[in-house]
Amino acid sequence: MKVRLIRRQELVVCGYEVGTGGRSGQIGALVLGYYENGVLRYAGQVGSASPTPRCKELGALLKPLHQADSPIEETLQTAERHGVIWCAPSWW
Repeated sequence: MKVRLIRRQELVVCGYEVGTGGRSGQIGALVLGYYENGVLRYAGQVGSASPTPRCKELGALLKPLHQADSPIEETLQTAERHGVIWCAPSWW
C-alpha cells in the first residue's frame, strides 16, 4: 500500500518587496509568516515570474496595512529584510 504524505501550512502575508524591471512599481515578492504557539515566524518569500494585474490589486489591498516595523518575532538576516515594506499580518 502506498500512502501519499501531504504537508500543509497556513501562511500570512507580513510584507512585500517592490518589483524591479517589468514589475517596477508592483509587488515583486510577498514575505510570508506562520504562527507557532502564538508567535509569528518567518516562512520565506514567494513571487511570480511575470507581472500580472493581480499584483496591482494586491498592492492596493496591502497599502492600508503598512507599518514601520516587522511583525515577525525573530531577527531576520539583512537579505531577508532588505527593501521589505512591512504590513500588519493578514490573510485572505
